[in-house]
Amino acid sequence: MNNNGHAKSSEALPDAPCAYCGLPANPDFGHVVVEFLAGRIPQETVSRIWHRRCYDELLDQGEES
Repeated sequence: MNNNGHAKSSEALPDAPCAYCGLPANPDFGHVVVEFLAGRIPQETVSRIWHRRCYDELLDQGEES
């Protein structure tokens, strides 16, 4: 936690593997996309993190199909 009692963003969402390339993606360094997939109940909510370039590449591949 920081001095004002709030959790740092890295504590809230630690390094996680990019959903596309599998390399660590740290939200503190920016250039990431965080995707939340809501479930029927809060415990079923899933989050995925992507490097911005990986997310853009995935979108580009979808447009070419």
